[in-house]
Amino acid sequence: MAPAKKTPAKKAPAKPRKKMGRPRFDLDFAQLDKLLAMQCGLESVSYFFGCSVDTIERNIRREHKITFAEYADQKKEVGRQMLRQKQFEVAMKGNVALLIFLGKNWLGQSDNPEALKAKEAGDNAQDSAAKIKAAIAEIEQAIEAPNAEQPT
Repeated sequence: MAPAKKTPAKKAPAKPRKKMGRPRFDLDFAQLDKLLAMQCGLESVSYFFGCSVDTIERNIRREHKITFAEYADQKKEVGRQMLRQKQFEVAMKGNVALLIFLGKNWLGQSDNPEALKAKEAGDNAQDSAAKIKAAIAEIEQAIEAPNAEQPT
């Protein structure tokens, strides 16, 4: 007679494993983006969230696959753009101090004596603009002249 086949014993269902260690800290990226737009640094951000700088860096690396520095640069630029836009709006409403600040920083304007002397000597922005317009007009005439001589 052939030996009887043994049926495998039924195993008890596996118990779900308890997770070990500290629970994962999920970073609120909307809040992080706001903090970075306000030009906050890594230490300030970690203090705000009540966690370590390593936790912030780990969350960004896990979610966005880039470093904190790369992520922060992107979000800080958004904040700088918003600030520039607001400055421009306020200046255009007539804020004299902001107009002077933007003129000096964006347009290279100055109120120092050397710049005033250069302006009095005729080397100012209006003269430069007139020279540029004249050069453009000459170039446009040179471009149009050959076209006028071609037979149709």
